[in-house]
Amino acid sequence: MRYSSELKPCMSGHTDCFAYRDGLCICLCDTDFHGKDCSFYATTAQVEENRKRCRERLAAIGAVELTEKYGGNM
Repeated sequence: MRYSSELKPCMSGHTDCFAYRDGLCICLCDTDFHGKDCSFYATTAQVEENRKRCRERLAAIGAVELTEKYGGNM
């Protein structure tokens, strides 16, 4: 995986976060939350569960083409 020079060190200390790679946050460019916890923190399991629920909801409302549009990464 290539990292952009824009990536910042993970300041929250959540090494189990889905976006944590080699001490960097691969999702956010600004990781200074001014003493608060990162509001984007989620474990890989939580992200996968959310994606599963999203796919199920899209299927239920007949919008499966959106999962195809975004490569099934929802």
